[in-house]
Amino acid sequence: MLDWPQQRDKPTVCARDLYRYRPNIVPDRESALKLAEILVKRGWLIPLKAHRYDRKRWQVTIGPA
Repeated sequence: MLDWPQQRDKPTVCARDLYRYRPNIVPDRESALKLAEILVKRGWLIPLKAHRYDRKRWQVTIGPA
């Protein structure tokens, strides 16, 4: 899961991207969000404010902060 956001050519990733383009090892949406939260805790993703209350968005970092 860590390689996937870094291989994309976009500096941000949203929950919809995780749902649609998640790696095959991630079975469902809930698991994808849980893994994203782990990456946030480890410093690989930085939460961003989204324009909607029900949207999640993160900035992809090069390494843990």
